[in-house]
Amino acid sequence: MELPENSIKQKLEKNHRISSLSKDFVEMAKRWGKVIIEECFLEPRYRTINPIDIGGQAGGVKYVYNGILFKLQTDWKHIYGSDFLAMKTGGLELKGLMRYYGCEGLHVPLMAVIDYRGFRLVAMSILPIDKKKTLIYGSGDAGKTVAAVDPYFNRMMEEAAKKLNIKGHFCGKDKESLKFLHGPTDIEGHLGSDKRYYVLDFARIYPPTAEERVLQTFLYNVFRPEFIRRFRVPLSSDAFSPFNRKDPARKEHDSEVAEATQHLLNVTIPAFSQWLDEHYRGLHLEQRLDTLTEMVHREGINVRYLGLIRSHVKDDYLKRFILMEMVARCEEFVPFCYIALSHWSVQGH
Repeated sequence: MELPENSIKQKLEKNHRISSLSKDFVEMAKRWGKVIIEECFLEPRYRTINPIDIGGQAGGVKYVYNGILFKLQTDWKHIYGSDFLAMKTGGLELKGLMRYYGCEGLHVPLMAVIDYRGFRLVAMSILPIDKKKTLIYGSGDAGKTVAAVDPYFNRMMEEAAKKLNIKGHFCGKDKESLKFLHGPTDIEGHLGSDKRYYVLDFARIYPPTAEERVLQTFLYNVFRPEFIRRFRVPLSSDAFSPFNRKDPARKEHDSEVAEATQHLLNVTIPAFSQWLDEHYRGLHLEQRLDTLTEMVHREGINVRYLGLIRSHVKDDYLKRFILMEMVARCEEFVPFCYIALSHWSVQGH
């Protein structure tokens, strides 16, 4: 990433080396990730790779092999409510990392998400940090202690938050230890042994949608980055979370997120549904198949709102098409999925 780009030749060389490294990392992550998943129910003595204890509860069971840290996304500490919900945070981790990638002065690990046999693994390169000694920003113990000790790093995080439209706020479990952060309380910033600045733990970058059970779902039901970036005001990552309780402006942060949720549900989704009614039949079948979820995401709408979108559209064909997508994605009704799709196939739809 730090190679020069002063000429076309240098740019090509840099891109080639980054591409080669990324492909090697993904290939190794897939190879050993499959082994971990295939052996996860075996007794330890029969496994190729055994889990290790490096602290932390939210990330899942952890393994280190061949220079890669693997996190098996299961609800092993009963934090989320199901393995499926724990898996969602793995995807959020990668989405958050992608938004910090390229922010000036900040470095992130290589990361890949492996889905295999109904399990999800997050694989990431091991960084030159010691979580107890190199932490300079955020919290590594769920908010018991919070750091913001490096003014230069603090400014870089503030600039990154402006790009993401994330609001700065006070973080900490008690008033005496409150620190002002731009991001969630449990994000981590480190000054590595190589003197580079690193950022970790991105799953809660974006605030939760303020729906009925938000106090239970704040870890995984969050806004899309596209929506947050376009919303009229920055929003706090810690709104409606336990990390928000000691912030003097807590009610303001919660209110802004609640307003954003209503805007998403009552303005963004109806407007997009109307657009679908007017334009979707005009797309070729291949475009419909490839772009429905892409269009939903591009508008800043989570796929979990497909049912709400379907309730707004009027076209019967479009309603059926959205229902097929919903059924195919629903983990609790997989048998119904096969029956329904087979029926539609027989009927010629």
